[in-house]
Amino acid sequence: ARSSAGTKAGAKVRESVAPAIPFRPITGFAEGIYYAQYSFWSQVKVDSIGLFKSVSLLVMLLLWVCLMGIDLKENVFGGPFGMEFYPTTGFILEDLRASRPLLLILAFYAAELAWRERSTGVHPLIYTTPFPQTAFWGAKCFTMILLVMVFVSLNICIGLILQFLAGYPRFEPAIYLSFYYYSGVPLALMGILMLLIQRLSPNKYVGLLLSILAVVALLFSRRLGIEHFLLRYAATPDLLFSDFNGFGHDTRAFALYMLYWFSWIGLLFFILTGIRQKAGQWLASACLMSALSVGGYIFYQTNVRQPYRSSDQLKEMKGNYEKKYKPYSRLPQPTIRTAKLLVDLYPDERRYQVKGTYELKNNTSQPISKVLVWMDIESRTTLLSITNAEVEAHDAEFGHFWLRLKQPLLPAQQTTMNFALDVSKSGFEKFNKEHSILENGAYIELEKYVPRFGYAAHLELEDADERKKQGLLPQTPYFSDNGYELIDFEAIISTAPDQRVITTGELKNEWSQHNRRYFHYRTSQ
Repeated sequence: ARSSAGTKAGAKVRESVAPAIPFRPITGFAEGIYYAQYSFWSQVKVDSIGLFKSVSLLVMLLLWVCLMGIDLKENVFGGPFGMEFYPTTGFILEDLRASRPLLLILAFYAAELAWRERSTGVHPLIYTTPFPQTAFWGAKCFTMILLVMVFVSLNICIGLILQFLAGYPRFEPAIYLSFYYYSGVPLALMGILMLLIQRLSPNKYVGLLLSILAVVALLFSRRLGIEHFLLRYAATPDLLFSDFNGFGHDTRAFALYMLYWFSWIGLLFFILTGIRQKAGQWLASACLMSALSVGGYIFYQTNVRQPYRSSDQLKEMKGNYEKKYKPYSRLPQPTIRTAKLLVDLYPDERRYQVKGTYELKNNTSQPISKVLVWMDIESRTTLLSITNAEVEAHDAEFGHFWLRLKQPLLPAQQTTMNFALDVSKSGFEKFNKEHSILENGAYIELEKYVPRFGYAAHLELEDADERKKQGLLPQTPYFSDNGYELIDFEAIISTAPDQRVITTGELKNEWSQHNRRYFHYRTSQ
């Protein structure tokens, strides 16, 4: 028996520490889920209050605003040679997205989050309760994501304030909201990785050191010889923003790369926190299947659908090309006199087709019996023929074709060549600003992707040390005997009905047909 005063005091104590949760006995899966989700949100609340009320974080946020604001202001208003950039939303976000110092801040607060209970001495109580480890560490991951969102929000506020001060007239909330996705998701992946490193670490400081080493390794992975994005955690091909297309080139690839890495980090999470439970085993298996299936699709897009070469492989390929084809650099080849093209652009599908005809002339003093034609490996050749000639060999590695003329093309004689090619962009390849077809705007330097003749000097290896390593002589300027000459050019180009096309020559006609828009260009001389 206790006194009434003691009872009231005890009631007050219990009221201050006990969770406001109605008691339900754990008798099945549903009850387990009920208590797990309550534990999760309770831990999120405790971690968030402890994190966001800390003086150190408030000071760090203030310093971040100052440093990023000054850096962005200098980049916009203090460009090279005194240039000032127009502060479009895309320009602002491109500058703010490269927030590498933020990774070090995340590493520090991942350590604080992971070791908070052990630092305050309450971990024996928590670890001896039926509090699911999955819910416990899941709450910390969620809190880390909240921290990332706070920093992204600060970056957005910095950009908005700078635009307001610069008198930028447009407020573009949709673009700023997309920043939570394109900047926040990779940062969240990094934050979760740092938390799991702390989960494996024997103490906070070893974990902090390992997290920093992981950041350095990931930032400099290319220099370490890790180039493929399937091996570079939370990394994607360069995100490029334009006011025409937004992140149009990268959206699909970015989403799949993020899903791929979330699958792997989810697998690691469930192995470390929930693999002893049946539900944890199922979730870990689902993450593994997701990682393998998405990774397989990405591998098909990057390695099978189109050739993939690392930097070393590219250097080796260039050296092999020069060794194989340099002897043919003085081979007499025909010159293009007239080019007529039919080009069909499909912006929604990010592909285009070309059908073309060349009138060729032998401008050399020697008969031509063999023609060396090369196509860029980004295109798929569906037709290649020269009148009275046959394809003798095809070198798929370099996109070269050997065509043998049944009758040599004598000096000043002419012949006709027909060709067709198909180009499709997946978004997984490195962005080529000279060869891009997007939903709202394409730029194609077509002369580099239609057939050309002779030795491809641009494939020569330029690195002097690498040339020496591969046994090549020092590079010398290459001048072709079959240089560019004036030609007659004509093209009919079709595209989506809401787009326009500009190309070489004068616009002779424009019409619409079968939900396509056509433009006819021709040079006047």
